[in-house]
Order: sequence, then C-alpha cells, then structure tokens
Amino acid sequence: MKTGYPVLDIMTTEPVHISQDKTIQEAAILMKEHDVGSLIVVKGNDFTGLITEEDFSYKAIAENKPADKTIVKELMTPIEKIISVEPLLDIYDAIKVMNENNVRRLPVISDGKLKGLITRKDILKIEPTLFDITVEKIRLREEERKLNLIDDEIFEEPTTQDDD
Repeated sequence: MKTGYPVLDIMTTEPVHISQDKTIQEAAILMKEHDVGSLIVVKGNDFTGLITEEDFSYKAIAENKPADKTIVKELMTPIEKIISVEPLLDIYDAIKVMNENNVRRLPVISDGKLKGLITRKDILKIEPTLFDITVEKIRLREEERKLNLIDDEIFEEPTTQDDD
C-alpha cells in the first residue's frame, strides 16, 4: 500500500539539535522550548546521535543521574545504533520501519549525511488515518503469519523413529 509520498516531502529538514557535550538539563529545556520529543546530537557540524524523551526516562531519571551534570553523550543513541531511512523511501515503508523497530522517529540520511528527521507526528500531520491503517494492516499480516505457522505445526506429518 504505497502512498506516493516520499519521506523527503514531509520530513523536518532542520530538526532541533544539541551539542553532545551539553547537559541533559539543557537538552530537556531545548526540547520543551521547541515542543519536540527528540534532538539530533552533534559534535561540531557532524551528526553523532539522537536523544529522546525515553532516554531521559530510562537512562537518567530511572538511574537517578543528575540532570545538571550528566552530558547528552552519556544518554544518546550513537549514530552506529540508529535506524535511519533514505529520503526517497515511501512513507508507508517508513511506517513499517518504525513499527518493526518500535521507534517513533527516523533520521533521514543520504550519502552519509543527515538530511532531516521524520516522526510519527509528521506523518499524522499530512495523513491522520494513514498511520492507523498501516499499523492495522501490518498487525493483520503478522496474525496471519502466526496462524500459518500454527497450522503448519498442527498438520505436519509426525516423524517416527525406527527402533533397530
């Protein structure tokens, strides 16, 4: 179910960024000021990672790290571990990537350079029902796949071993 919309058409081309050496308190303030759930992390002009509101919950608050002393680099997901997409990928495929990897945002990378960021919020702005329809379709396919596996197990010929 391709949409005909490439990621390029709806991505944020200038996502909010922060230096990896800033404190997580500064990062939280920046997120609040810009009403975003993530920040692109940079060192100079180079994209080095991504920090999200979940990182604050799971890696800072849950571990009682001081917000005014912990730096962004300690909590961010480094670029090597980030799931990303290319600008010409269809939005439907981007939604699939998000669902398969349980993420809400994807950096958009081309030729090794950050071109933007696409989030579920971006998708919902252009097509509010698309995300729900796509998630439901993927869920139904997964259920069908599981049922087929169960059927294969139930109707499989039992194997017997000869006692010699």
